[in-house]
Amino acid sequence: MKKLIINFCAFLIFCSNFTSLALAHHPLAGKQMVNFNDGFLSGIAHPLIGFDHLFFILGVGIICFLAKRIYIGPLFFVLGMSGGLFLIIMGYQLPEVELVISLSLLLSGVVIFAWKKTNFNFIATAFCIIGLFHGWAFGETIIDQESSNITIVSGYILGLSLMIWLISSFSGLTFKNISKLSDENDSKVKISGGIIAGIGIFLILEDLENRVMSILV
Repeated sequence: MKKLIINFCAFLIFCSNFTSLALAHHPLAGKQMVNFNDGFLSGIAHPLIGFDHLFFILGVGIICFLAKRIYIGPLFFVLGMSGGLFLIIMGYQLPEVELVISLSLLLSGVVIFAWKKTNFNFIATAFCIIGLFHGWAFGETIIDQESSNITIVSGYILGLSLMIWLISSFSGLTFKNISKLSDENDSKVKISGGIIAGIGIFLILEDLENRVMSILV
């Protein structure tokens, strides 16, 4: 058990370090996007920069591994994410975006930890709905300055979608091939679900703390 925990924690630390690297060396270094390539590079970087988004995407990959849809499953989240991005560009407001994103981490962790075989149509629908909120949050990055430029938006969506699919597929393949899991009851699955759920709980408590402080101050 100790070895299993160490292995998975090492994987999470690797992802966290990669996130810090992406944040420190964002391809545009804070500059405004002006063309397709800028949008594409920014889309590539943003799933790595957002701590909450990154761990949910890793969770998507694990769920897709459990559902035996490693390559196809993440596409439904990408579809929802694209829809959410277009919603914010068109001026539509989604309620409680940050809270829903935090809850999505908690729920995905619980699903992984207590996995039961489920109709994949239900999972795909959930990915699409949750993807709307993640996509809306991603869209905040470009809404002020670049949303009127379809070329930049196209590059951003392409880069974002590609990176999300790669990260989630890599996550699923990690659990299938590298970990050599025998079934969904393997302790590595339970541990990963518990960690992702724990991150979700932390973010929810942080959100609640901020709400309380805003009322008191």
